[in-house]
Amino acid sequence: MPKSCRPSYAIRLLALAGTAMGLAPAALAQTWTGLSPTTNNWTDATNWTTLPLNNGTANVIFGGTARLGPFVNASQDVHSVVFNNTAGTFVIGGSSSLTIRAGGITNQDSQNQTINAPLIVAATQTWSATNGGLTFNGPSILLNASLTINAPIVAVGSLANISGTGGIIKNGAATLSLGGANTYSGPTIVNQGLLSAALNSLSPNSPLNIGAAGSVSFVGATQTIHSLSGAAGSSLNLGSGTLNINAGTDTATYPFNGIISGSGSVTKLGAHTQALGGANTYTGTTTVSAGTLRLDADERLSNSSILTVSGTGILDLQGFTETVLAVNMTGSDLGTVGSSGTLIANAFNIESGGVHARLAGPGGLTKANSALSAVIFSSGHSYLGSTIVSGGTLSINAADALPDASPVSVRSPGILQFVDFPDTVGSIDGDGTIGILNSTLSVGANNASTTFSGILADLPASIGHLTKVGTGTLTLAGANT
Repeated sequence: MPKSCRPSYAIRLLALAGTAMGLAPAALAQTWTGLSPTTNNWTDATNWTTLPLNNGTANVIFGGTARLGPFVNASQDVHSVVFNNTAGTFVIGGSSSLTIRAGGITNQDSQNQTINAPLIVAATQTWSATNGGLTFNGPSILLNASLTINAPIVAVGSLANISGTGGIIKNGAATLSLGGANTYSGPTIVNQGLLSAALNSLSPNSPLNIGAAGSVSFVGATQTIHSLSGAAGSSLNLGSGTLNINAGTDTATYPFNGIISGSGSVTKLGAHTQALGGANTYTGTTTVSAGTLRLDADERLSNSSILTVSGTGILDLQGFTETVLAVNMTGSDLGTVGSSGTLIANAFNIESGGVHARLAGPGGLTKANSALSAVIFSSGHSYLGSTIVSGGTLSINAADALPDASPVSVRSPGILQFVDFPDTVGSIDGDGTIGILNSTLSVGANNASTTFSGILADLPASIGHLTKVGTGTLTLAGANT
């Protein structure tokens, strides 16, 4: 190539590099002067040094203090919006949309700047406020690309009514507030600082990811998100609100290794696996209605939390020990507590599903719902309270499952049945039915004297055996079969 061609080649290369980086040529910068004698309209050329081109290339600059209420009177498409260090307190209004491309929005001034017009994020971009604030109170924000909020010093106001396929990335130590009913489907990523969420403002379609220096706080509100993930050191404060996690048919695993705090509750919905690795302190109810809640270490839930497993929900202890205030298993017959491990509580209300973990603690076990059945598949339970069955069927499908010293009361129409494995209990009483199916039941280990007026039964093909142990007296007053 002749040497005379090389300089022009280099210049063209720099121009292409600028385009690749999303930088509009400096010549396309237009500054608001607000010198119109009659209107605040965006399309009034006398308000600008040069009227911005409406094609996504203009770098629009707001400065000074003239006409601080620019009005977007027709839809506009610009590369960037900048409030420079001479800007007064601008409030940009209008019902027509303002489309922002890769240059984003920047506030270089110490004043708070507000945009009340509908916004469209048409390219991946950053909104930043280094000295003053940015507030967005418009009727909508459409995310067609990812939006990064970068506010290292001060708050970036509020975001509301956000839709589209893009996501939000929050950087900087400041607080970002979410309001309105947002529906965007891209991820919400909080790398630094606080994301404050008002009622239902977290999008139910958006995965929430919190970095080690990030935190999220609910303003006493209910929130629904797609999924929750986060690094150790991250935090989520429920306040008094409820967090619903519902990834729908997504079957992926989402680990959260931060800490969930507050007096609120967590409900796990959807087919996915939600893993908790931090020592969470929230005191509200933990409900697993579908999919799997996986605990990745000992004592990941608060001792003051009530645990409910309903529907098709699964609590996976992974062999670890967990202490909660009470355990409820309700709903269909498909819920599961297990994958080994020990669950400690003051009370166990086992109405349905299957128990694979060991149950321990000062409480007892109750089964009362006549329409539901439950199965215990694990051995070695050591809870100290009574075992009471007053409705439905509780099947014991493991050897030496019930605590040896536990008083057992079976009350009509309740059914307690021991299937294929031997077991020992402290005593039996009540007027319900005890099935001993191809197994041996030993009664009397707590040396109490009791009367059982119900029915002891087996089946012709599964003969059962009753053995009396201990020093107490067992009186059988029913028509046993």
